[in-house]
Amino acid sequence: MREALKASNRQAGAYKGWVTRWKNTAEGLELERKRLEVEVETHLHDKKVLSEQLRAISEDYQSMGTVLAKLEHFENAVDELRRLKLVVDEQSLSVGYWSAKAQNDLRSGVDDFLEAVDQLMDDEWVAPSEPSTAS
Repeated sequence: MREALKASNRQAGAYKGWVTRWKNTAEGLELERKRLEVEVETHLHDKKVLSEQLRAISEDYQSMGTVLAKLEHFENAVDELRRLKLVVDEQSLSVGYWSAKAQNDLRSGVDDFLEAVDQLMDDEWVAPSEPSTAS
């Protein structure tokens, strides 16, 4: 009888161990599933944050195109004014005075330069499709 009781206890212990192992495995899998759910939520949140940042960068980049066009327009106006000043100075050195045409050209160049400065400060300015050249 004692041997039968030992065998019965051994068998019950084996079943108990088997149930405990599967219970522990199931709990481990449940913890892993919850960890993966948290990881998925984190990735979704990161994706949302990154898409917001990408949208903001895209908007900033689009506005930078306008700023770049304004700066290029301003640089062109400065270059044109510098060119006109050099032409007038050459005339002054060779002839000794500025002609009326040179004075008008220089005045026109200064007006174009000031207009470019005004456009640079204007938030609603749109770059011209073709660069204008003053003669």
